Amino acid sequence: MSERYLQAKAIAIAAMGRPVDERQDYIAGRCASDALLQHAVLLQMQAIASSDEALTSKLRTTPGWTTTPASSSDLPEGAQVTAATPGDYRIVLGIGEGGMGKVYLAERVDGDSRQMVALKLLKATDERRQSLIQRMAAERRILAALNHPNIAHLVDGGVTVDGRPFLALEYVDGLRIDHWCRDRDLPLRARIELFLKVCAAVEHAHQHLVIHRDLKPANILVAADGEPKLLDFGIARLLDDASTAGSTHTAHHPLTLAYASPEQIEGQPLTTAADIWALGVVLYELVCGQRPFQQLEGHRLGSAIVTHEVGPPSRHKRESARQASDVAPARTLRIPADIDAIVLKMLRRDPAQRYVSVGDVAEDLRRFLQSRPVLARRGHALYRLRRYCWRHRWGLGMAGVAAALVAGFMLDREQQLQRVESERNKAQALASFMSDLFANADPAQARGEQVTVREVLDRGARDLKARSNIDPATRADLMHAMGDAYLGLQLNRQSLSLLKVALRDMETGGATVADRARVLRSISSNYSQLGENAQAIAASQRGQALLQQDRDANFTLWSELRLNEILDHGLLGDTTPQAMIQSLTSLIRELQARNDPTHGPSLVSAQQALANAYQRLGDIDAAIAAQDQAQQLAEKHLAHAPEQRLPVRLAHAGFMVERDPAQGVKLLEALDRDYVRLIGESTPLRAVLLNQMSVGLSKLKRNKESLDAITRATGIARRSAGEDNRLYLQLGVTLAQGLIRDERYAEAGSVLRGVLPGLKARSGPGVNAVNYAYALGTMGRLQVLQKDAAAAISTLRLAEEVIGDLAGEYLVVYNNIIQARVRAHLALAQLALAQRDIDRYQQLVDSRREPADSPWRKSLEKLRAELAEAGKTVPRA
Repeated sequence: MSERYLQAKAIAIAAMGRPVDERQDYIAGRCASDALLQHAVLLQMQAIASSDEALTSKLRTTPGWTTTPASSSDLPEGAQVTAATPGDYRIVLGIGEGGMGKVYLAERVDGDSRQMVALKLLKATDERRQSLIQRMAAERRILAALNHPNIAHLVDGGVTVDGRPFLALEYVDGLRIDHWCRDRDLPLRARIELFLKVCAAVEHAHQHLVIHRDLKPANILVAADGEPKLLDFGIARLLDDASTAGSTHTAHHPLTLAYASPEQIEGQPLTTAADIWALGVVLYELVCGQRPFQQLEGHRLGSAIVTHEVGPPSRHKRESARQASDVAPARTLRIPADIDAIVLKMLRRDPAQRYVSVGDVAEDLRRFLQSRPVLARRGHALYRLRRYCWRHRWGLGMAGVAAALVAGFMLDREQQLQRVESERNKAQALASFMSDLFANADPAQARGEQVTVREVLDRGARDLKARSNIDPATRADLMHAMGDAYLGLQLNRQSLSLLKVALRDMETGGATVADRARVLRSISSNYSQLGENAQAIAASQRGQALLQQDRDANFTLWSELRLNEILDHGLLGDTTPQAMIQSLTSLIRELQARNDPTHGPSLVSAQQALANAYQRLGDIDAAIAAQDQAQQLAEKHLAHAPEQRLPVRLAHAGFMVERDPAQGVKLLEALDRDYVRLIGESTPLRAVLLNQMSVGLSKLKRNKESLDAITRATGIARRSAGEDNRLYLQLGVTLAQGLIRDERYAEAGSVLRGVLPGLKARSGPGVNAVNYAYALGTMGRLQVLQKDAAAAISTLRLAEEVIGDLAGEYLVVYNNIIQARVRAHLALAQLALAQRDIDRYQQLVDSRREPADSPWRKSLEKLRAELAEAGKTVPRA
């Protein structure tokens, strides 16, 4: 009999002897997500039950488990799964089953495209269905936010035509990390280098405020190329997910007991320290071949984790050297004391005593690989002497320089002690701050209320400014990170407040020019979102100047700053579309000439900007061609990140709305479903998407639907960005236009009076002036409809003054102004003044050589007809 058979039989016998409601957790804990072992256990339980009908009855009532293997579950091989959105899936075979549902190897079919994916389907019936749907939605949002080469990325997600939520994930054809190391008999250095890549993936998740909470070898697969992939964010915690803000305790989530931290077992609020503990168990297993307390199970294992100190892996290995282990490496690894110290620091019972971050774990492991002192063993002079001697073992062997080396060693030792002391102080300060920051997200600290990312940031920012135990360089880094988080939420004033302090501290603290340029890039983006384009240009130019000496080494950053500058000049109105096209074409050529894949996202952004410049020029054919190129580049460079392709798809749909409204609306409806699936419902970009949809529906005369879309867009903009944000103010004008079309004049007037002051305050040169003129034109039109022609003429005269020389470039705005003013003059029987306005509009349209079928010439024809109807025929020019 095989060892696996005996292992499965032992687990099955033990499981059958337990109460029904305990079996699921017991089997999950013993099998540690090993699907094949779970299958074998279930078969053994069937065999046991077949001789005893009473036991068979018990087996059938085991919650969450079936008596069939995952590969023969309700979807057979070859079955088709049809999504509610384009793209079908052909089941190849079942590869696993868990608490949320079943996982299949499937072929994704989308047109001519074929791709193998891991398809996770929610169980069709389950008494906990609603909570599982919420967990799957949370996993989808988490994966959409993560973009790292060592994290299995999201391919697709949504619901099937029969209403079952699904996720399609990158399929990783690989081995568990512990089995990979065992089967290849990897030396210690190779194991640590592999583990460092896992640390990078976890650190990336933490930087996006995501705690995995179920790290274990079964969730870390190593592909054939040796690259590890982190899987299964099904129970991860996302700090900005209001729906799970209260779900911080273990009682609400499954866990794998062997890798659970003491605070997880005790149901305490979790921070990134829980993931550091789990990584510590994984590292313990990789170097030792066994987990801590591996001989224990069930409540005894949980009790040991909570109450006992973990012994060093080297001692555990010595004690079990004579025992066979299913995961023990064939190679006899010597476990150095440094590795013992690192692992034990990761596995300290008190979370505050562990490493501050996964980045600090990785740094200590790199120090070990470089034979430098590790911070986990701080303070021992003899230990430092040994490390020094090992690093310089050949030089120290030369007796002729022994005295000089002793003197040099004393100096180096003192400097290292000072550095370690500084790093320790920094780590302690960071530990305190990060602990408090994550505690801010704990509903227990918030008295049970849901906590949003903004609230976490607000509290963290106040705390950071008040702390005196963080050195300026560390404070600057933290303020930069939090400033970028505010920027992502379009909370620009809050972002600028932190970023300006970060830049000041960096300038006085000797930060690199690249770090300072990154802060300036963020400052520029904030000013641009606020419509303060002159300040944005100044920040971009300052960042480019910093990088000028070493532009090639920082070309991606430089190109982003240059692109921001070009775009802000366009928004400021101090350049022409032709000049923008020339600048953007030059930047695109330089990006292409470097042929560097890391420049791909910058190339996509520049090509997208070129399409917008052609649109501004009025060359829609060239704009659509440039947009098509942007889409092709996005498919190439952003293939792994479907959520990052959404803005490119939105721009393409926007162009189609102008050329073919019906097709444009169809694209926008599909895009909206994808956006909600991948990102969420309430973000500024979705507000923009719904606004575009409203425009297309209006062109199709589907006015009720158009009004519904812009009403939703405005509400989302208000909730996500605030009423003082430029996006909300602009959408408010569009909402007023929809209300006017619906003849809800009083409501339209209320909306316009609410947004006009904010638009006036931002009405500097460029596009800000155009936005204000657009709002004034809409108010003037409303006043005409409300029979207040005199007030309308005054409002529209101001609108024309505000738009000034930009009238020709923004004919859509100027057309609205002139239409309303001609009708106001006609209402007052001022036919000569109406004639004058029509003639001036004619001259502007002629100067731009608009074609005969352009909407502006059609508008002129309509105005002339109205004037003729009023009593005077005007000959065509």
